[in-house]
Amino acid sequence: MPEPLPRTMSPDLGPAPPDDLLVLTWNVLADGLAASGGFLRTRPEDLGWELRGERILTEILDHRSNGRAPDVVCLQEVDHFDDFLAPRLAAHGYRGSFHPKEPDRDGCCVVWREERFVDATIRCLRYTDPRTGAPRTQLAVIADLTSHDGRSLRLATTHLKAKAGHEEVRAEQVRELLAALADTEAPLLVGGDFNDVPGSPAHALMASHPLGLSSSYADLASGAEPDWTTWKVRATGEARRTIDYLWHSEDLRPVACLSIPADHDIGPTRLPSDRYPSDHLALLVRYRLGEQIR
Repeated sequence: MPEPLPRTMSPDLGPAPPDDLLVLTWNVLADGLAASGGFLRTRPEDLGWELRGERILTEILDHRSNGRAPDVVCLQEVDHFDDFLAPRLAAHGYRGSFHPKEPDRDGCCVVWREERFVDATIRCLRYTDPRTGAPRTQLAVIADLTSHDGRSLRLATTHLKAKAGHEEVRAEQVRELLAALADTEAPLLVGGDFNDVPGSPAHALMASHPLGLSSSYADLASGAEPDWTTWKVRATGEARRTIDYLWHSEDLRPVACLSIPADHDIGPTRLPSDRYPSDHLALLVRYRLGEQIR
């Protein structure tokens, strides 16, 4: 099985000390959407779950951060949780909670390393249409985690409504998410596929809310988001844009992140490919906690 091309942590700070927190977020491309997604340049064998599932697991666990596994993993478009990801990750010391958009659909999950966190309280936020009160398909998973030394962390992952023309819906969903996250004094992390670019209403709301969240990748690049986090070729054309983010509260400090591959390393097939099992990149950030974590 081909190995992903190297993605190093930048800056290279060496092995992470025990108090640093490693957080990964990733839209893994649902199995149910891989075959129907119209990825024109991707080989059929690279879209099948048998290979992609193993590649996804390898990417989560072998993230090239000096041998240390992520402490927390946020995944979107998951549709093989109970039958694949949960048992395979449990063998590596993880527990998690998965919530589908609808029965028999893909959804979001949060997974945490039991060596780091001893307790978790989970709730699922299902977005609503503010005009009708009717539930929407999209959701967020919110986890209040407690470490072995009694420190708290609130973590959320979400996958907002897709496609152009729904910018205001995504902004509404961000408002609902931020309101649900506000009732804590714990440090806060939000990772997910926001389906919107830097400068969009959804992105602007995340950056300007009184919760004081900052984009971790932008913080590490003097305010600039990555050039892209998803790159695919479909019948509608080629799409290369940044729509995935990790956000942190001011009592966390990002000190390194997993680099974005150079364009020439991706190849003409774009994503997915035999080296990258999703049409999105995994994002990984190392945070310095120190004594600021309650």
